[in-house]
Amino acid sequence: MKSNYKIEPKRVEPQPKKSPHAASSSNSLHSHLEKLFAIEAAARGARSLAELQYVIVNESLKLLNARQIVLFRGKPSDAGWRIEKISSVSDVDRNAPLVRWLAKSISKKLEGSSFEQLISFKLAPSEETVIYPFSNGLFLPIKNHEGAVLGGFSLLSEEVFDQNTTDLAVHLQGTFAHAWAALAPKHHWSLRLMTRRNGLIASLGLFALMCLPVPLTVLAPVEVVARDPVVVASPLQGVIEKISVRPNQPVEQGALLFSFNRLELASRLAVAEREMEVARAKFQRSTQTAFLDRVSRKELAVTKAELEVAKAEYDFAARQLALTEMTAPAQGVVLFSSRDDWEGRPVSVGERVMRLADPSHTALKIGLSVSDAVMLEQELNVRVFLDANPLSPYSATITRKSFAADRQKDGNLVFPVHAELVDTDADVRIGWRGTAQLSGNYVPLAYNLLRKPISAIRQYLGI
Repeated sequence: MKSNYKIEPKRVEPQPKKSPHAASSSNSLHSHLEKLFAIEAAARGARSLAELQYVIVNESLKLLNARQIVLFRGKPSDAGWRIEKISSVSDVDRNAPLVRWLAKSISKKLEGSSFEQLISFKLAPSEETVIYPFSNGLFLPIKNHEGAVLGGFSLLSEEVFDQNTTDLAVHLQGTFAHAWAALAPKHHWSLRLMTRRNGLIASLGLFALMCLPVPLTVLAPVEVVARDPVVVASPLQGVIEKISVRPNQPVEQGALLFSFNRLELASRLAVAEREMEVARAKFQRSTQTAFLDRVSRKELAVTKAELEVAKAEYDFAARQLALTEMTAPAQGVVLFSSRDDWEGRPVSVGERVMRLADPSHTALKIGLSVSDAVMLEQELNVRVFLDANPLSPYSATITRKSFAADRQKDGNLVFPVHAELVDTDADVRIGWRGTAQLSGNYVPLAYNLLRKPISAIRQYLGI
């Protein structure tokens, strides 16, 4: 059976041959795209502003038809732009003559520009440009999202830039601006106020503030003490055997405060009593025999004197024994450290053991530091802030200033200043502590703030 189908050979349409010029153009475009993508990737991958600046001035040379790229930082309102980076230069010396000339010349070309688009300029030949042949330039500003100029980069070449180079530069301008805005430090609103004019106004205001007269003020520790306390001193030399009261205990007049060891004094009294009896016996014998014996009559005066001496010693020993129990001379609160500090301790005559104070009669003792001795020459106003009641300050008046420094337990020297509360009915307790604010004559605020630092510097430097 014969088939009606025929297999015909497939016709192959001839393909047009690519010209060498078209292939070269395609390869060039592909190469430009690769370089453009690489530059954009490097800009997006920059971790700091310094890395981005390196990409702008060095990597862009691989794509743009420029001989050198100069990166500027600054603002149009500034006196001039600052050169930050130059391609193929690791470290820019801004004091170099050529760098200074470039910054000055390009800044002059940018004067009065609105920076809405790229700026084409030509550097005029001069003595400085003899060794710098790149006179044709393009300046492309770098702005943030708000339109503020952050900087810019300038392309320099000895030839005029073609349209292709200009288009690529404008494209990279947007890429660099986006990356720069992302890496630039975010300025706080307060930093925007720090202009030269505002800084001058702030400086003048600060100077005027430092000249304001304020009272010279110092702080010093203060303690509430008893006013005119009764001192209870040791009436004899001996050993305190027992303290019969507690610290801060109120007592009545005549109450037993402390007692001495009686053993030595009782023995001394017993010996004095025996000596007095012996002297009395001698005196009686001399009296009886004085009528018959001339010798006994002569010894009568001697035995009488011996009896009086023995009697005086006995009376003295008896009085000392009576003083072994010390009673309160007045009514008040007993002030002393603790029983353990005094029991079993030998004391001498006149040594203070404790004090008796009236709780309603208080005073203030302020320890003025030696560094604040200038306050001793002034009329002082005092405010007291006690730790037990810090929210209610008390007013006080100075009653006495001491010009002799006392050494405290911590070794510091202070000038004692005594004061009394203006409110005599203030509810304060003996022993309370706090801080006293002493205000003197008016001085400039700068002196009040810098007095101690200046004094410390002078003592350290010896000037």
